[in-house]
Amino acid sequence: MTTVGAVWPGCELRVTAVDSLAVQYNQSLDRLGIIPPVRTQFGEAEHLLDQFQPESFDLVYSRNALDHSFDPMLGVSNMFALARIGGVVRLEHSVNEGRNQRYRGLHRWNFDVQEGRFVIWNKAEHIYVDEVLPPQARITCEKHDPARTGLPHWLNVTITKMCRVRSELPQQRPTRQ
Repeated sequence: MTTVGAVWPGCELRVTAVDSLAVQYNQSLDRLGIIPPVRTQFGEAEHLLDQFQPESFDLVYSRNALDHSFDPMLGVSNMFALARIGGVVRLEHSVNEGRNQRYRGLHRWNFDVQEGRFVIWNKAEHIYVDEVLPPQARITCEKHDPARTGLPHWLNVTITKMCRVRSELPQQRPTRQ
């Protein structure tokens, strides 16, 4: 079930929940007799633009999921394309979960802040997100230090679409050598 709230006084909110494990989640909910406020529909971050129109969401949100994807940078690029001008992409992920889980199971990628910049990496690739997204993306990062905050190692990334992107984002990200 989505963790995004569905109530904002004075506003009508429409929440669309998407996950590559939607079928399994919905089967579990049905088996338990739970009716969620929003049904999750199947979708993959790498193919969001096949499912939704660009600039159709005020908020595009992912919590602890993109590190499980095949190409999280393409997922972030697609999420940015879905955000309206002035809209936000919000990512909340465990820091370096792939490394911490020894790249087992779904844990393929790491999300971190290096040199003050949002980076996605694994054993084969190291991607500074600000080098891939267009200049219309304002990226801010907040990393929680458990010793200081009492929270787990957690990374919050906010990407704001400042103005219309002149050219459409690529469907495929160029391979970095």
